[in-house]
Amino acid sequence: MELINMMPEPFVRLDKDLKSAAATLSAAEARFLVDAYYTVQDYRIRFNNQIRALSQSGEPHELIKWHAGNVQGLEKQYANALDKYSSAHPVGEWLRSIVGIGPVIASGLLAHIDIHKAPTVGHIINFVGYNPNIKWLGKAGAAGVVNQVLGSQRNAEVTEEALVEVASLANRKPDNIRNLAFDKEKDRITRASLTAALAKRPWNADVKKLLFLLGESFIKVQNNPRDIYGKMYVERKRLESEANLLNYYQEQAENALQIKSYGKDTEAYKWYSDSKLPPAHIHARARRYAVRMFLSHLHQVWYEIEYGRPAPRPYAVEHLGHVHVILPPNWPLQSRAAALTVNEEQNIINEIIQDNETIEEDADEDIVSNDSVPQIAPQNRSLATKLAHFKEELERRRQ
Repeated sequence: MELINMMPEPFVRLDKDLKSAAATLSAAEARFLVDAYYTVQDYRIRFNNQIRALSQSGEPHELIKWHAGNVQGLEKQYANALDKYSSAHPVGEWLRSIVGIGPVIASGLLAHIDIHKAPTVGHIINFVGYNPNIKWLGKAGAAGVVNQVLGSQRNAEVTEEALVEVASLANRKPDNIRNLAFDKEKDRITRASLTAALAKRPWNADVKKLLFLLGESFIKVQNNPRDIYGKMYVERKRLESEANLLNYYQEQAENALQIKSYGKDTEAYKWYSDSKLPPAHIHARARRYAVRMFLSHLHQVWYEIEYGRPAPRPYAVEHLGHVHVILPPNWPLQSRAAALTVNEEQNIINEIIQDNETIEEDADEDIVSNDSVPQIAPQNRSLATKLAHFKEELERRRQ
């Protein structure tokens, strides 16, 4: 049975004035609408699945079809409003020029990321949870770190030196911990407030989910001639897969089995036991690589628009001696001819949600950085030989 495409009469569409007013939404209001869009989208998918199931035993009740039509209509109205919001922002214009990004994802990025708090792209990487060195400790982990510094005394004073040490052990910034841990009622930082602050998730979960959808969207459009980041994913996955077959990730595979218990009949256990990462993990690494490249480009474009000067050079170029820089595509912006329409983005996201329910989100937390695979320019020898030489050089340096 086809998806519900009707919009019942009681449904009230956005008028022209309301659509235009969407361009003036605040960041907080836009974040709410993006969240509402995905919530309603989930309901719409559930309704359509229910209608399909009911169709096998008979015609679904008109009330259910009416409800499904209203939900679908609301989803489209949210998308139309976010279309106006993202189009009104100069960075939104660039975002919409990228194949795989439509009004909803563009609006989510605009509403969540504050360029004034991100002098470098590293700040964005940390904010969205793409820094593999920053772990979510949780209550038990946070308590362990605090105990390590303060000892077992319940009323131990939290000195500045102790706070800095705690932050260092957790790989967090002291200023961030200080702000989160300050107890306004007691006018100081206590052991309990420090532990609670350290136990909080150190990244924004909503925008990380958005970037997951973005990465899957890039993968969906990889065959589009104008695509950029989907092709980056393909190339990176090839590199990752060959490195995996060379047991380049043996240590990570062994650690994965120690950190989490996998059923012995699962695909993940078979791969990890063979000192290799499972396909879902390789997929996630390659996807995140493409998204990280996109975030670097987003920061460059946004910084230049906001401050009228080039963004600081990437850390790898400034400090690690890398010389190969991939410049942002479609910049300076020439036109919006490449922008994805509302319906195109919605169709891509629908496929992502339906096709990726079984992807291992455990693989989304790498034990080491995505950058651990060497960036090797094409030469005459094979990739396998290059990686083998790279490993030999690493071992030599370690000795």
